[in-house]
Amino acid sequence: MLLYIIPFVLTILSSIKYDINRKNDIWEKYGLLFLFVYLILLIGLRYEVGGDTINYMGDYDWRVPLSQYKLSFNDKFQPGYIILCSLGKSISPDFYVFFFF
Repeated sequence: MLLYIIPFVLTILSSIKYDINRKNDIWEKYGLLFLFVYLILLIGLRYEVGGDTINYMGDYDWRVPLSQYKLSFNDKFQPGYIILCSLGKSISPDFYVFFFF
């Protein structure tokens, strides 16, 4: 749980220091860079996968590439998500490509 509290606290403290008090210094860029890298590593190197990701992985398997995509209003997902899946499927049939998007 502490791993998720760290970026939250850093974001709150940074917003107070740099937005409310308007104190701009060189540490603002380093703080944002650290927060950016920390969140990417936190999300990318997670140990367990949540239920949403498992549902997306199952849905991604039967999506078609962008060249075979046809708009359908009977799908349970939004068209933007379906196009994103089809774009990822056009590059590679593996889920990690969609995960990078």
